[in-house]
Amino acid sequence: MSMVINEAVSQDANIQPPRRGQVVALTVDATPRAYALTGLTLNAQKFQQNSNEHLFLTLRNDNATTNLYYLFSDVTSAALDPTLAVAAGSPLAFSDAYGDFIPPSSAVNVRIQRGIDKFLIVRTGTGTAILRLYPSSESSLQIGAS
Repeated sequence: MSMVINEAVSQDANIQPPRRGQVVALTVDATPRAYALTGLTLNAQKFQQNSNEHLFLTLRNDNATTNLYYLFSDVTSAALDPTLAVAAGSPLAFSDAYGDFIPPSSAVNVRIQRGIDKFLIVRTGTGTAILRLYPSSESSLQIGAS
């Protein structure tokens, strides 16, 4: 196994709880908005440009009735639109507006690379929800990208 795979397996096997001072609680509404992750100190490490730092974040949707849509980006574009999709029978295509969702009262763990995943773009389908975000693994070493 490569060092990166071993690191990811180790991080996944050691998911950590929310820690005091390391949780963001964000009100999210139906307007897509981009939030910079570069200003956050995660696991006592500040963002470094061209970083290969990887870590797991837990994203929790506290709303009991609405989906929370999200994607990570290297730019501040906030084009996230849960109503868009490739039409049936059409060729597959990527879009900046597609993302994933967190069902009501659920959480997901995502492994991000801080040098790429600089912004979190979020919105709900309707209404508001509280997104809880926290680092849930140790960070990898920050080594400049080659």
